[in-house]
Amino acid sequence: MKSKDNELPEGNGEPTKRQRIDGSQTSTELRVLVTNEESSVIIGKKGSNVERVRSESGTILSILKSEAPAAERVMIIKGLPSQITNAIDLVVGLLIQNIVEKVPENPEPSLTLRLLVHKSLAGNTKTKKRRTT
Repeated sequence: MKSKDNELPEGNGEPTKRQRIDGSQTSTELRVLVTNEESSVIIGKKGSNVERVRSESGTILSILKSEAPAAERVMIIKGLPSQITNAIDLVVGLLIQNIVEKVPENPEPSLTLRLLVHKSLAGNTKTKKRRTT
């Protein structure tokens, strides 16, 4: 909770889940579909990359394990919008670096992020035709 001076509460200085910072920002969640190869790059050796992203961005980042053999996994990033943006920037940097190391002659590596959006947030994609009589 904020004090009457709009400061964060005492403690570790980090906002708690869904805690308002300036009256407009609240904790949120972003889900991204990543390949198994991308997830291993994001995690890094002994979790070093994922720990660095967590500490530098201030987010909660996790990559879900798939129950059945699958080619993709879900990466979940939780935090304030600015923290999530920072985490995505760090993750994209890791993935681009990996592409450059694998194919050094590629002058402009590209990467596609696949966001998972809940249907309640995506809006209705069906359209209704109206009759005009």
